[in-house]
Amino acid sequence: HKDKEIHIVYVGFFCHTAHQSMISHIKDILKQRLNVHLYSNESLSKEIILMVTENNPKIGKYLHIHNYVSPDKLSKEISKYDFGIHYSEFSSIATPKIEELSTGNKKSSYFEALIPIIVQKKMKFTNKDVKKNYLGILIKDIKNLGWKIEQFNYIKSLENIQEFREKNSVESNINNLIKFISTLNEKQDNIN
Repeated sequence: HKDKEIHIVYVGFFCHTAHQSMISHIKDILKQRLNVHLYSNESLSKEIILMVTENNPKIGKYLHIHNYVSPDKLSKEISKYDFGIHYSEFSSIATPKIEELSTGNKKSSYFEALIPIIVQKKMKFTNKDVKKNYLGILIKDIKNLGWKIEQFNYIKSLENIQEFREKNSVESNINNLIKFISTLNEKQDNIN
């Protein structure tokens, strides 16, 4: 970034009942002097913003609220940030099973934009690819995020994301997809 600061983006829904948890975790990020950019189709009220920043300009300057961006423009818009974050405490629907198996669109959105992802260790399905392919940062405690970012090999991760995208693209897997569809058709024919 031109300003030599770290910029983290969160794209997605904020559930009203999750605001307390969300506020707490975003505060922890802001206190580390990390910029947080929020994109949501829900308008975030001034009261929520004040709760996050505690009306404190020292941390408030790191919080950036953006208008909704349509999916076809999202990748380009968020590609200007350093990291995307997928953190289950931003949503009230996160049960232990959902946390374990959730992928959400965030992972795909961030990788399409070629930015590493920050994901909780407890989100096992998502973090499996992240850990195996060095696609981002696994975090247990958000209060250690700044330190984890300092230790992170950003260039290696960007290279790995590009390779991961190519390896997992529809174009690279079209033959497997055709084979799978043919298998389904054969099974359907056998049923009829």
